Order: sequence, then structure tokens, then C-alpha cells
Amino acid sequence: YQNEIEQLAFTEALRQEEQAIQAINMKLELFSTNMEKVAKAKDKAYGQTKINLMNEEVRLLYEEISLNNKLKSQYESQLRDYQRKLSSYGATFDGDGTINSEQLLDRYANTADYEKLSKWVEEYNNLVKELNDTNKEITSLTDNINELNTEVKSMTLDLMIEKFNAKLYSTNKELDKLNNKIDILDAKMKYTSGYEKLDILKQQIETYKQLQQEETI
Repeated sequence: YQNEIEQLAFTEALRQEEQAIQAINMKLELFSTNMEKVAKAKDKAYGQTKINLMNEEVRLLYEEISLNNKLKSQYESQLRDYQRKLSSYGATFDGDGTINSEQLLDRYANTADYEKLSKWVEEYNNLVKELNDTNKEITSLTDNINELNTEVKSMTLDLMIEKFNAKLYSTNKELDKLNNKIDILDAKMKYTSGYEKLDILKQQIETYKQLQQEETI
């Protein structure tokens, strides 16, 4: 009777963990779809819009890592359940979690428990693979974030330089216009007198002020 209770508890624990895993995988599929949309938009974008989309990619990747960590926790929980169950039949495990399945199954060959244990060993090994794949995925996602952050920094700097050069070009054009205006006013000063000369002098003063403002930008 005790064995039946333990078996029911084991089966129920696995059922709940499997439901949690399925729910997480559904969310990961949704993230994959959203990521594809952002990536397509990013490929067509330029400048600050592209940088904003890259930052959105980073945000989605962090959330994807969070989901994968939850998935990892569920796999680890399932593995512990299997380890406890298989240990009760005398199974042993290496430091990395690898089960010594050959030794276990040889012991139960030609017994009523062999088929059940063989199935659990297979499921356990599949879980180990899933956990390893999830760890690799987390590492890969982290690498992607680092690459994107590096690219964002580089693009942000390039954009700042581009804006500065555009401002510099605009300022130089304005300086050229003001210097030309001063040259024209200087030439007029030679041939004017009275109020007209005073008016030109005022224009010169105002132009010099504008020139000083442009030069301090």
C-alpha cells in the first residue's frame, strides 16, 4: 500500500512539472515569434530607429533567458524526482548526474520491474539532455545580448559623430554666409555716409554678434 502511495505521488509530481514545462515552452514559442518580427523590422531600419529595435531585442532576450531559467528549474526538479525514485531501486549516479543504468538494468533483468525501470532510465536520460540543451541555450542567449550591446554602443557613437558632423557642416555654412555679409557691408561702408553709413554700421555689429554666436557652438 505504501508503494502505491509513493508511486501516485511520483506520477503526480511528474504530471505537474510536465504541465509547467509545456506552459513555459508555449511562452518561448511566442517570444520566438516576437523576436522574428523585431529582427525583420530592424533589418529595414536605420539610425536611432534601428538602435531602438536592437534595445528591444536585448529586452526580449533577457525575458527569454528568464523563461529558460524557469525551464531549467523544472527539469532539475524532475531529475531529482527521478533520482529519488531510481535510487530506491538501487540506482547510482555520477557527479554530473549521469545514471549508471547498465548496472541497474542488469540487476533487474528478467523481473517484473525491468520494463518500468528501463522506461524511467530512458526518460531520465532525455531530461538530462533537455537540461544540457537549456543550459547551452542560456549561454547562447547571453552571448547574443553581449554582441547586441556592443553593436548598440558602436552604432550610438557613430550616430553621435554623424550628428556632430552635420551640425559642424551647418555651422560652417552659416559662418560662410555671415563672413560674406560682413565683406559686403565693409565694401558698402566705403561709399556711404550719414544715416546710411550708421545703418550699415548697425548691420555690421549685429552680424558680428551672430558670427560670435556661431563660433561658440
